[in-house]
Amino acid sequence: MAIPIIISKSGNHTFTTESNVATCGFLHRNSFDPENPSSNLVAQDCNNGDKRQYKFSVVLEASTTVSKRAIMPRASSNYILVTTTQDPGTTGTITVKAYGPVDQTGVSSLVDNGGKIAGIIVGSVVGGLIIFSCCCILYVLGVWSLILYLKGGPVLSNKLYIRSAFGVQSGTGNIIFQPGTFSSYYFKNGSWHGPHDLVIGFYPDANYIVHGRGRDEVGTFAITGIYSPRTLRMGLEKQYQIGTGDASLNVGQTVTIQVKWNRVTQNFEGKCYSRNGRRSEKQKYIIRGKRAGYNLYP
Repeated sequence: MAIPIIISKSGNHTFTTESNVATCGFLHRNSFDPENPSSNLVAQDCNNGDKRQYKFSVVLEASTTVSKRAIMPRASSNYILVTTTQDPGTTGTITVKAYGPVDQTGVSSLVDNGGKIAGIIVGSVVGGLIIFSCCCILYVLGVWSLILYLKGGPVLSNKLYIRSAFGVQSGTGNIIFQPGTFSSYYFKNGSWHGPHDLVIGFYPDANYIVHGRGRDEVGTFAITGIYSPRTLRMGLEKQYQIGTGDASLNVGQTVTIQVKWNRVTQNFEGKCYSRNGRRSEKQKYIIRGKRAGYNLYP
């Protein structure tokens, strides 16, 4: 749910929700780009409100434009409030509320995932009254990523995942993303499984793609994906080769891996997502550097 916000008077503003589902809120200045969700981000929250509702306060400045036919300036919509649920695939009713200074006016357009206007709300607030309240039933929560179409899958695509973080100092990524041999581990049924051998190559001159191969108790697999030396994140797809490993587990499935660099442990850490028929799984995942010169397939 993306709501344009009009700020007609500068001051402190509070945004929150009332719902039977856990919510997250993201406030963007001027525009919201789903391909680059961290751009123009002013404030965000997931748990400061009651019952896992988002609630945040931020000082916002009014923005005005002057019409050629009018002497008085008119307010313009200069913020976008994106509201979504914390848990993928969750359905529920969400009431969005905002509080602001005296004489503030808010205008919002509620847009569904198909891009159609679902409703328009115009409100006026004096003091701490509600400037707008809108309710909608969210059948598919994909506003934040716009591509959440697989149950049990990641909230963000690999492309969005590697972009959705603040950058690091230039040059750090070139040191970290060195081709070589690695070990992977995943956490399942209360224990870590691994190490599993990987060989990974990084290609900065080819749009920062990743290619590799490896094997684990399920079978032999190929790895493809992308990485970002700016955010130190990787988004990978692990494709199993049918006829290798454990036939009861290996059906040629694809596993999505999203990890980021941990400066403390010196590992790539995150989660892996797999789906086999109607069953989907999500586990913690670690990729760790290994000794130099190791060849997985001598």
